[in-house]
Amino acid sequence: MVRYKYIRSPLFVIENQYDTNQIFTQEEVPHSPASTAEKELVDKYIVMYGEAMRNSTAQILRNAPLTKKPQLDGLFHPSCLAHGISATLNDTRS
Repeated sequence: MVRYKYIRSPLFVIENQYDTNQIFTQEEVPHSPASTAEKELVDKYIVMYGEAMRNSTAQILRNAPLTKKPQLDGLFHPSCLAHGISATLNDTRS
């Protein structure tokens, strides 16, 4: 975040709002909550996580570059519970 304002070339940032690797692997949130109360806590945590991701991304974009770029920066910030972007999309219409 500190270095963003010094980058002169246009950027296209890809970051999931809800990164399953970070949530379930790194932060050890349970995949299968043991009770209804724990599931409610997990759901609240995931909502909070998405809000924090949107806020931090907006903060970075507000930290404007010091020089004018030839093009605006881009952001792909999908809101599905996933990790990474696949070259193929899951077709759920079948």
